[in-house]
Amino acid sequence: MKNLRRQSWLVTLSLVLLAAGYVWFVFLPGKAAIVRLEAELNERRAFVASGHALVLSIGRVEQELERVRAYSRRWRPEPSGSAAAAARFGRIAQAIQQAGVSTTRFAPEAAIRLESLEKLPLRISCMGSFGNICGMLDELEKLDERCWVEELSLEQATEDGQNIKCDLGLAIFADNSKKSD
Repeated sequence: MKNLRRQSWLVTLSLVLLAAGYVWFVFLPGKAAIVRLEAELNERRAFVASGHALVLSIGRVEQELERVRAYSRRWRPEPSGSAAAAARFGRIAQAIQQAGVSTTRFAPEAAIRLESLEKLPLRISCMGSFGNICGMLDELEKLDERCWVEELSLEQATEDGQNIKCDLGLAIFADNSKKSD
């Protein structure tokens, strides 16, 4: 009987050791691997789920990029040259005439070459009502020409104050055709 009890304890002890070894060497490392794989799977699922939002974001960024490119193309000055400058000055003179202002002086000055642009100074003297002068400035602003108002002076031209004399210094910018990229 003692022998039988001893054998049952040995069998029980060996089964407990075998079960503990299984838990320690197989089950726990396997469970840790499963937890790591589940975390990785959840991370990848979240990445895939965020893909839809990325597609929408990419679409918005592409639209914004196209708007920026269109804006940039619009602001890119025309090339320089005497024919191009004459066409520019013609458009400016037409805008002044459309505003109902009488031009007394229209004097283009020598072009100034900058690193990648050419600056074309233009002096304009004109007369008209205050509303017409403002209309002229508005018409100049609407043109495609890239210009800055460098000087502006307004003086009363007549005793009754109906007409104003305007002296205007513009700087028109164009691509420097001598500069190649």
